Amino acid sequence: MTPCRIVPSRQFRRDLLRARRLGCRMEVLGEVIEALASAEAPEAGGGPDCRECLVQPGCSLVYSRRKDVLVLYFLKLSNPLGGFHMFLLTEIKYRLLRVPSRTALLLCAAALLVGSMAFYLGSIQSSQAALDQLEENLPVKVRVVNLSGGKQTGLRIDTAHHDALADAAIHDVLVSTTYSGARAEEVKNHEPFLGGDTRVQGVNNPRALLDVDPEAFHYAEGWDESLFLGNEALCVPSASLAEAAGLSPGDELALPLYSILYGTMENGYYPVGEHTMKVAGVYDGPGAGDLYVPIQWLREITEAAGEAFSYESMSGVLDAPMELNQFKAGLGEMGFLEPLDGAGDAFTGGAVSVEDEMFIKTAGELQENLAVYHSFLLPFFAVVIGMITLVTFLILRGSRKEMAIASSLGRPKLLNAASHFFGAVIAEGLGCVLAFPVMRLLIGIPVGASLSIVGMYLLCACVGTALALLALLRFDALALLTKVD
Repeated sequence: MTPCRIVPSRQFRRDLLRARRLGCRMEVLGEVIEALASAEAPEAGGGPDCRECLVQPGCSLVYSRRKDVLVLYFLKLSNPLGGFHMFLLTEIKYRLLRVPSRTALLLCAAALLVGSMAFYLGSIQSSQAALDQLEENLPVKVRVVNLSGGKQTGLRIDTAHHDALADAAIHDVLVSTTYSGARAEEVKNHEPFLGGDTRVQGVNNPRALLDVDPEAFHYAEGWDESLFLGNEALCVPSASLAEAAGLSPGDELALPLYSILYGTMENGYYPVGEHTMKVAGVYDGPGAGDLYVPIQWLREITEAAGEAFSYESMSGVLDAPMELNQFKAGLGEMGFLEPLDGAGDAFTGGAVSVEDEMFIKTAGELQENLAVYHSFLLPFFAVVIGMITLVTFLILRGSRKEMAIASSLGRPKLLNAASHFFGAVIAEGLGCVLAFPVMRLLIGIPVGASLSIVGMYLLCACVGTALALLALLRFDALALLTKVD
C-alpha cells in the first residue's frame, strides 16, 4: 500500500516561515519532507480524501486516509516565543479564542453553577448570621418573681439574692424599690407612721419603673441618668412636688425616710433617719412617684441605720442565651426556685422567670435548618463537581481527535491536556466574574464571603475539569484516527 501524497496548506507554509525566522529546531515526521517544505507544492484540498487539522498554535497537520494507511506530518517548535511557558500561554489563548461558542458555553455554565453555589452557601451563612444575632434581636429577659410566678413588682428581694443574680451572666440589670417620706409636719409627728405623704422611688435606671417615661427626666447641667448608678445623696422630684415645695435644681431637700416591708395583711414601715438630698433635676412625666433617688444610696443608708434592705423588682438580660441550660442550672446555687403555681407567698422574690420561649423556638428552627444544610454540603459539592465534569466532557469531546493526533506524534498526554485544562478553568473563572455582581447586589453576600464562594467553585472546577480530561484522554490514538466517520 502506497501512502497518498501529502500537500502543505498555505497556513502551514506561513507557520514554517515563522518558525524559520524564530530560529526553531524543526522535526517532521512522515515522508517526502522536501515536498512538505517546498513553496512550489500545490495547495491543500486537491482531493476529497485530504484534510487539514490545526493541532496547536504554530503547528499544522495535513493527513489523508486511503486503504487504512495514515500519513502524517507534524512541525515542532522547540523554543518558540521564549520557551515552553510562553508557548503554553499562547496555546491557552488559542483554545479560548479558536471556538468562541465553546468558551461561551463554559462561561455560562460556570456562572449558573457558581450562582447555585452562592445561593446554597449564602443560605448557610444567613442562617448562621441570624443565629448569631438572635440574642440581640430576641433578648432573653430574666425577672425575679414571687414563688407562684404571678408577681414581678412589690416584692421582697433580699440583698443576698440580688447580689448573686447581679454577679451572674446577665447585663442591663434594672432594680427598684419604694420608700416613704414625711414632708409635712403633721405627718412627721403622727404616731404610728401610716405611710407618709411622699413616695420615694429608688432606681438604678428610670427604665426599671414601668409607669415612668425616661425621656421626661430633665437633669441639671452636669448630670444625666447615670446619677442613679451612684451612691450620692441626689434626687429628682416630680414636677408637682417641685412646685409644691418650691424646689429647683441645685436646692437641697431634707426628708425623713422609711423603708417598706410588704405583707399580706399590712405593710411595715421602718425609719432610716432624716437625710438631706441635692436636687439634680425635675421629672414632669406620668408615674406614682414623688421623688426619684439612687437605689444604692438608699441601700447604704438603710444598712447604716441597722435595717434590712430589700428590692421590690429586679430584671436583666442574659449574656449568652445559647448557654441557657447552664444558667438555669446555676439558679439553684443562687438560692432561687422555679415558679410554682399555687405557691402561697405572694411577696417573697424567691423565684426567677426566664422569658425564653420565643428564643428557644426560633433558635431551634435555625439550628435545624443549619443541620440540614450541613448534612447535604458534601453531596452538594459532589453534584457541582459532577456537573462541571459532565459539561466540560461534553464541550471538549470534539477535541479528542486533535488530542489523538498530537499523542500519535509523541506529545505527552499531560502536556496535551494542559492547555485544555487551563483554558477551561480560565473560562469558568470568567463565569465567576460575571456571577460576582449578582452575589453582591441581588443575593447580598458580603465581599469576603463572595470571594470564598468563588474560590471554592474554582477548586471544584479544577477537580471537575481534571476528571473530564481524564475521561477524554482514555483513548487509543491509532484506533481513533483510523475510525471511519
